[in-house]
Amino acid sequence: MQWREVVQQALAEWVTAVYEDPVARHCAAFLQSQREQMTVLVARTEQLAQRLRAKMPAFTLCHADMHAGNVLIGDGAFYVVDWDTLLFAPKERDLMFAGAGLFGHGRSPAEEETLFYQGYGVTEVNVTALAYYRRERIIEDIAIYCQQLLLSNDGGADRVQSLYYLKSNFLPGSTIELAEHTLANCLPSQPLPEQLDLQQTCLASVIPSELFGSLP
Repeated sequence: MQWREVVQQALAEWVTAVYEDPVARHCAAFLQSQREQMTVLVARTEQLAQRLRAKMPAFTLCHADMHAGNVLIGDGAFYVVDWDTLLFAPKERDLMFAGAGLFGHGRSPAEEETLFYQGYGVTEVNVTALAYYRRERIIEDIAIYCQQLLLSNDGGADRVQSLYYLKSNFLPGSTIELAEHTLANCLPSQPLPEQLDLQQTCLASVIPSELFGSLP
């Protein structure tokens, strides 16, 4: 709940304040322009959290920050670094990163997921958990950038970069749009024997990719 409350406070108070720093002013104006989308994002995340609490998947040990910056490949070896976020959570806490727009721009999200599950193997994915964690991660990032840019003047030249990262979440095809379509993309365009709902699962790497609904 912490990060959702930070974003709500930012929308209620911080974005209407007067800032001398030009980056803070730009940030506040941008957040004002995205108020409706952010409000919906927080509300939907809370709804998913409630559904997840009602039927919590099994916990396992998770890295919890498996983005591109923490995956190193070189000299025929594969390394995962930065283990200070280690925690017990549903496996979707880690699986949410593949195809979420957090692995850089080398491949499309669909390609990321295909390649990831080729290596990871067949597994049942709880769609509710995947959708929740993708949204919660975006909210956490937005909240941290709000705190950095609106509550402090520290950061120097990095403030411009932080503002860019904040705004990039709202671009077409970026993290928010991908998170919004998480549930839709797990539902095939052709009917399966059993209708899926938010509490059911999809088999990652089992349903052919051509059956997945495409992003509009």
